Amino acid sequence: MGTLIKSMRKSKAMKKAAKVITKEVTLSFDSIMNRGEEEERAFQELFNCLESMGGRLSQVIEAYNTNPEELRNLSKRIYLAGFAYQKGDFLPVALVSFASPLTYILENKSQIMDYGYAEIISVVEKTRELL
Repeated sequence: MGTLIKSMRKSKAMKKAAKVITKEVTLSFDSIMNRGEEEERAFQELFNCLESMGGRLSQVIEAYNTNPEELRNLSKRIYLAGFAYQKGDFLPVALVSFASPLTYILENKSQIMDYGYAEIISVVEKTRELL
């Protein structure tokens, strides 16, 4: 598959992941359950696109043994820390969709997942310079 087509699929998957993360949830059991399933599907699709890109991006995914759930959890933590759009890109998804930012995120994932707001801000500020 050509690089242009792969890039278009990746862009579509990134938009879908951004849409489900930012979707408002009503406080009903069905709504909450459906959102989780939508997020799983969206990040599985994004993960599949990233893996199929080849090159450095798929090498990073393999080297860090990452998976769709990890990408989803990292993106959600970044979003919940207050990051959204930057120059037209939805930052929580963009940071896990390109090789250099993803590498930095994965190297510092404990600061995002296990620590507080200040640590997340510090990692994201450094990471977004890599976009």
